[in-house]
Amino acid sequence: MQTILSALLEKLQYNEDVSSTNTYNLTICLRQEAAKWACLFNDPSCLRKANFQLEMYLANRTLNK
Repeated sequence: MQTILSALLEKLQYNEDVSSTNTYNLTICLRQEAAKWACLFNDPSCLRKANFQLEMYLANRTLNK
């Protein structure tokens, strides 16, 4: 499962491009679900990204929602 999730997230990327209007809701949902499961399986890159996003949010909660 980790191999499948890693390949999927590599293709989708972890970050959502908020400036792009071409990102479909299904892609956004798939990315979020794949990242959730990758973190549950202790995928190192997912855990690093989640930790970074949490640190950014805690540093400035109004700017980094």
